[in-house]
Amino acid sequence: MNTYRTAHGCATWACGGFATYASMAGPTTQQTVQRRRAAWLLLTAERIDAATAERWGLVNEVVAAAQLEARVTELAERIAQFDPVALREVKQALNRIPADITGWRAGMEYGQSVNDAIRRETTAAAQGLAHFAQGGRNPGQG
Repeated sequence: MNTYRTAHGCATWACGGFATYASMAGPTTQQTVQRRRAAWLLLTAERIDAATAERWGLVNEVVAAAQLEARVTELAERIAQFDPVALREVKQALNRIPADITGWRAGMEYGQSVNDAIRRETTAAAQGLAHFAQGGRNPGQG
């Protein structure tokens, strides 16, 4: 699962410590960070702070606890601006590449099929391009 993770500055992250394999956090950590960092977390069960989790790629950003709810709301409102069909297809693509689809060529071909599926179900891309051609800006446009 690919999700946006936001942590506040006081958050800690640890795995293991109960004579078991962290069956939820373990695979997620192993698929998210370098092997040596996943091993360190799983084998030592030591906690890391939010800044380290961000540096290691376990969270996307760290915000102050007082701003956490506002930041999450801001992100949710931003994402809600996008076409639901496009969001669904992009989320599926995030789950399929590289889990099921590996290699540059296969990834590019799959990417084109994702765009084809979006265009079949919604006119949002055509509308966005038309809006841009008229000098308008679209949500998420640099």
